[in-house]
Amino acid sequence: MTLYIEPDEESIPECPNCGNKLVEIVYGLVGYDVGEKAMNGELFLGGCMVSDNDPIYHCNYCRRSYYENLKDYIDEPNNWDEEDIEVLDDVSESLKDADKELINYMTGKKED
Repeated sequence: MTLYIEPDEESIPECPNCGNKLVEIVYGLVGYDVGEKAMNGELFLGGCMVSDNDPIYHCNYCRRSYYENLKDYIDEPNNWDEEDIEVLDDVSESLKDADKELINYMTGKKED
């Protein structure tokens, strides 16, 4: 499991392309709390394969991953089409319903 230490806000640079605040890229197997931060856009998951030449910052607006020098970057392609987004929305709603059912079961509440 990857140990994630939250960076000092002032140490995270702005995107050289659009000026928005970059987020750190976290590599490795992450826990729920780190996954939740990624879902909220507070950090970016770089995958479980780690090398000595990985980008360290990501711009959620430009979809670029930057190396330490902030001059070199990788463009993240947008591979999502409308059908993919609809499927993700459906899965998200199903998970919300499952969460409600589990909470009701664990607390002994009956569904309205």
